[in-house]
Amino acid sequence: MRPPAFWAAGPDHPAARALAPVGAAYGALVARRMDRPGARAGCPVLCLGNFTLGGAGKTPAALCRSLGADVVVMDDGLQNPSLAKDLSLAVVDGPAGLGNGLPFPAGPLRAPLARQWPHVGGLIVIGDGAGGEAVARAAARRDLPVHRARLVPETDDLAGRRCLAFAGIGRPEKFFATLAETGAVIAARLAVARGNADAVDALTSFRQVRDQIKAYSQAFVENRLGEPVTQ
Repeated sequence: MRPPAFWAAGPDHPAARALAPVGAAYGALVARRMDRPGARAGCPVLCLGNFTLGGAGKTPAALCRSLGADVVVMDDGLQNPSLAKDLSLAVVDGPAGLGNGLPFPAGPLRAPLARQWPHVGGLIVIGDGAGGEAVARAAARRDLPVHRARLVPETDDLAGRRCLAFAGIGRPEKFFATLAETGAVIAARLAVARGNADAVDALTSFRQVRDQIKAYSQAFVENRLGEPVTQ
């Protein structure tokens, strides 16, 4: 889902205040669910989750861990009690932080932060930003280890090449920034809401992407190839 702008505007925003009672009820339900005991997996379980609804960077953090088949690495699941975790690390996006600090739908939190800290054994802050630093200080006050990370492109093959950038993740601007770091020239950007399967399926088909490229950048293709686009 695309986070609404008021989630980053502070807890006193009119929309956040209007939704705060619903958020309090939702957050309390999730917090009680988190407190339930989980089943043991028979092997160590590492959970890489987050305090908020998507966009923190859990998936790349999980993918960069190669722990072998004798360890379960969960991408998300911090609020899911069905499986007992040996260690849970909360992943926080540095620039975004925790938004206005309110539970959904008033804010991005899945449960009140105070109720989530007891389930976390450490913090991973991806990227720089005041929001992430505030969470890091809160973790340090609880004597939790804080790890720093950032997304680094593994290739420069796109340097100087013009491209259409397509993203269907929680914070597409993170992908666009990483792509720009490779030296790619982003001629157009397409972002669809996370979880919108119909939109993703439609836009990722070859024909639809081809049509989007034509619609967005007829002039770019002509400039690049020196000839008009033909069917």
